[in-house]
Amino acid sequence: SFAAYADASYALTETFNIHVGIRYTSDKKTWSWFHGPRVIENAEGLNIPGVGSLDDINYSILGDLVYAGNADLQRSDTWSNVSPRFAFDYHISDDFMLYGSYTLGYKAGGYNGQEVNSFFENEKVWNLEAGFKSQWADDRVRLNMAFWKYKYNDKQSISLEDVDNSGIPRYVTQTSDTSGQGLDVEMLWAPVTGLRLFANAGYQDVTCSKNCGRSEVGEPTGEPKTRISAGFDYGMPLGGDGGSIAFHADHSYTSAQRENGQCREDGTCGPIFFDGATWITGEARNLTSVRITWSNADEDLSLSIFGTNIFNNRYNGGAGGFVIETMGAAEGSASLPGVWGIDLTKHF
Repeated sequence: SFAAYADASYALTETFNIHVGIRYTSDKKTWSWFHGPRVIENAEGLNIPGVGSLDDINYSILGDLVYAGNADLQRSDTWSNVSPRFAFDYHISDDFMLYGSYTLGYKAGGYNGQEVNSFFENEKVWNLEAGFKSQWADDRVRLNMAFWKYKYNDKQSISLEDVDNSGIPRYVTQTSDTSGQGLDVEMLWAPVTGLRLFANAGYQDVTCSKNCGRSEVGEPTGEPKTRISAGFDYGMPLGGDGGSIAFHADHSYTSAQRENGQCREDGTCGPIFFDGATWITGEARNLTSVRITWSNADEDLSLSIFGTNIFNNRYNGGAGGFVIETMGAAEGSASLPGVWGIDLTKHF
């Protein structure tokens, strides 16, 4: 792999800056599929009346690749890309900045080692982002917002697929075209000494536009639309050599997984019907965590009591897995239960 890049910034005014960058990348990959010879001794004993020779059936499927001597297939490919970047920032005041960027990202293609002569193309993504960053109320309030939009070509992802007519699915890298857009908001408020309130929210809409597998073109890729989290941190000294104590709590909400043809067939979203059982997966999730920490005056010793998912909200997984088609056994699990614990930390 070889890469070269350059980046330059120019101040058009005291408050307006532009940034331009470019990157050249070249990747070369070589992959070999090697299979030693295979010989079945006493193959005549594999004849089944009405079916034929299992040796002949094996040979018709695998052919010269595994029977006629060593088979060594090698493939080599080179990918190259030029990725530009354009950005600006405009400082309306010392506490408020507008910004924007338009960039191209790249990831080299490669090979699927478990499928002979299988390869996938390089991945490219165009990304547009614009927003603002701000400080208010004598820097006690921070409010940031960003709008983003992207488009992937040949996005690489790993999926469980049937390959080479083997009847046993394998994990291979597939490519698809997807596009998405969304909005992120971040807020931080320190109303009094020692207290910090924070909140984050995000909205996204991601859909598939090409090579969507078992999903229809235009269907969502499965990511939830909404994520929201909020919480607080409060710390106070205990006086003298008593050290300090800190309190933390946060709550997060994630909306339900968006359904598509792929996840419905894989049994990882929506209503699940398997072997007489019925349940729902991909539901919206609420998780709450808390922590209380005491630290000594030298700040080299601390003791924490913590709880994660303190309301013990459990969410069911799907019914899928490697052997569901071959053996009829599905894999599934519930999300982690509530956990309480103690941390003792010493710095030396």
